[in-house]
Order: sequence, then C-alpha cells, then structure tokens
Amino acid sequence: MKMRMLLFFLLSCAALSASALRLTSVYLPVYFHADTDAKILITKVPFATSYAAPEARLSMLTSEYVPHHDSSWTKTQNVNLITLYGLQITYSEASEHKGYKMVVDASKASIPDGYPFSIEQVIEATRICATKTYGHYPDHKLTIELKPFPDKGSLDHARAGQTQE
Repeated sequence: MKMRMLLFFLLSCAALSASALRLTSVYLPVYFHADTDAKILITKVPFATSYAAPEARLSMLTSEYVPHHDSSWTKTQNVNLITLYGLQITYSEASEHKGYKMVVDASKASIPDGYPFSIEQVIEATRICATKTYGHYPDHKLTIELKPFPDKGSLDHARAGQTQE
C-alpha cells in the first residue's frame, strides 16, 4: 500500500512540475509614440510560461504587449511592433536537433496609421529581438529566414541607427 502511495505521489509531482508557471523574458520591439525622435526601442519584457525554452520565448515574440502604467490620461494599448505590423513568425527545430529555424513572413504586413517605421525596419528589429531572446547556446543556433525577403538597400537603411537597444 505504501509503495502505491509513493508511486502515486511521484507521478503526481512529475505531472505538476511539467505544468508549473515560471517567469522568463523576451526582447520586443516597441514604440510609445513619444514626442522625441521616433525610434524603435528594443526592450526586455517579462512573461509567465509553462512551456520549455527556447520554444516558449520564441512564441512570445508574437504576443501582444500592453505595459502597465500609472497615468490616467492615456489609454493602454499594445506596443509590440511585431503584432502591430502583422508580421507572422513560425519556428521549427533545425535538422539534427542543432537549434531552431525561424521564418518571419511579411507578406501580410502593413504599416499601421500613425507609425513612422517601414516594414523593413520592423523586420530588422524583429531579427535583433529574436537573436537576443534566443540567447547563446554553444551547440545550437537560431537561423532566421525572411519571407518575402526585402531588397538589400532597405535593410541597410534600417540598420543605419533606426533601432535603439
């Protein structure tokens, strides 16, 4: 009887630990409509998850982010440029379990009203965020594919100081 109770307890603990929430963070490209220069801010944002890393962190890149604030005169809204511009992100495990492949699909992307950034600039900010979020694993790499790929001139312009880390 004691052996059955012990086995039941151990199996219950294993199931509970697999679904326990933990706090992690991702980097997101955000824009706050400030009165100063229009820049994409790459910021670290906390999220609670019960999934494994790095899959959980990569999937959170496409989550809306509405920051809490203490001002009563402004309305809270999503500030994640990935979701606001409509970028689609898919990811899969790379061959031989040596990392992940992430595809950024901009075929349905559009510039929202009142936002000063090009789609190419948001794609570049997304690439920076994904790389920083994935982290450094010695034997695992994150490969990022852009689809459809913007012309080289647009990406060079986006790298010329339009993102702030």
